[in-house]
Amino acid sequence: MKRINSTKIVLIGNSKFDKQESMNRYLAMLESILFAENIHFEVVLPINILKKLNLKPHAGLGKWKSYFEKYFLFIIYIIFKRIQFSFTKYNCVYHITDHSNALYIHFLPKSRTIISCHDMLAIKGAMGHKDAYCETGVFGKRLQLLINYSLTKCKNIIFVSEKTKDDFETINPNIIADKIQIIYHTTNQELKAINKEIATNYLKEQYHIQNKYVLTVGSNLPRKNKEILFELAKLKKELTIIFIGPELNTKQKEIIDSYGIQNQIIVFSNISSLDLNYFYSGAECLIFPSFSEGFGWPIIEAFNSGCPVIASNIEPFKEIGESSCLYFEATNVHSLISNLNIMDEKRFELLADAKTTLRKFDKSIMSENYLNFYNSIK
Repeated sequence: MKRINSTKIVLIGNSKFDKQESMNRYLAMLESILFAENIHFEVVLPINILKKLNLKPHAGLGKWKSYFEKYFLFIIYIIFKRIQFSFTKYNCVYHITDHSNALYIHFLPKSRTIISCHDMLAIKGAMGHKDAYCETGVFGKRLQLLINYSLTKCKNIIFVSEKTKDDFETINPNIIADKIQIIYHTTNQELKAINKEIATNYLKEQYHIQNKYVLTVGSNLPRKNKEILFELAKLKKELTIIFIGPELNTKQKEIIDSYGIQNQIIVFSNISSLDLNYFYSGAECLIFPSFSEGFGWPIIEAFNSGCPVIASNIEPFKEIGESSCLYFEATNVHSLISNLNIMDEKRFELLADAKTTLRKFDKSIMSENYLNFYNSIK
C-alpha cells in the first residue's frame, strides 16, 4: 500500500473497564498494524469518569452508568475530538472498531468512517431470530435495532466472516454500502505448537492437572452451549473437561451437581497468553460447541498451538475451520462423542490440514487488507 502521509487513522474503541477482552485484543491488533507501518493514528476511548462508584459494567446501575458514559459523555468527547482534528494538518479516517458503537456514525463524517462488524447475533436476537440464541429485554431490543439502523448508514463496513456479512445483507437486503470487505482476524497472541509432553508436564507442575483432558474456551452466554459438555462428562465418566473462561454460573453449577460430575469439571479464569498456549498444546482437543458465533477465534488459536478441534457444524466455524476440524450437531451429544472417539486416529491428519488452513489468517494478509481498505477511503 502506498501510504498517504497526510492521513490519520482515528481508532474509536470501547472503555478499558468494560472487560470486553475480544474487542480489546482486536483494537490492539489494529494498533500494531498501524504502528508497524509507521502510519499516523490515535486511539479514542470512553473515559470512566464515574469509576469511584465501583459498579459492575454489565449489570444493574453499572449497566446504566456504562450507557450514560458510552452514549452521552463519549459522544460529546467524539464531537470535541472531531473539531480538534479539523485544525490539524491531517485528513482523518475514523474507524469504529466495534459495531455495538455504530451509533457514533451519526456524529462522524460518513464517507470517511469505517465500522467493523464482528457479528449480527444480538441484532438478530432483537428481531426474533431464534437461531442467534441472544435474548434481550425491551430496552436491549430497541438499542440493537438502533445499532442496526446506524450500521445501514455507514458507507464503509468491514465484516470478520462471510457469515456475518450474509446476516447483515439478509436483514438489510436493500442496503448497499460504498465499500464492504471481509477481513479475517489473526491472533495477536504468540501461540505455537508446544510438545504435548512438555505442555502436560508444565500443567501438572503449575496447575496440578494429572489427567488427560479436553478443552473449551469461552464465556457463559447461552449461545456458547456449555451444557452439552456437562452431558458429555455425564456419559463419559473417565473424561476431564477444562473450561477456560469465567466461573460457571449458579444454574450451570446446579447441573454439574445433579449429574455428579464435579470431579470431571475444572475451571480456570484469567489465564495468561503463555499458559493458554500450554493448555491448548496439552489438550486432547478443543471442543467448541456454540450454537452461534460471528467468527471463532479459539479455532485459529488451537490450530496455532497444535491442538485439534471438534466444533459444532455451524457457520462461520465451517468457513473458518474448513476440513481441518471435526464437526458435530450442536444439540446431539452422541454426535459429539462419535467425533471424540475417532480423534486419536484423525489427530495428525487434522493438524497437518490445519497448517494449510492457517495461511488465510496470516497477520501479513490481515495487515495488507486493512491498510488497503484505509487507503481506499477518500
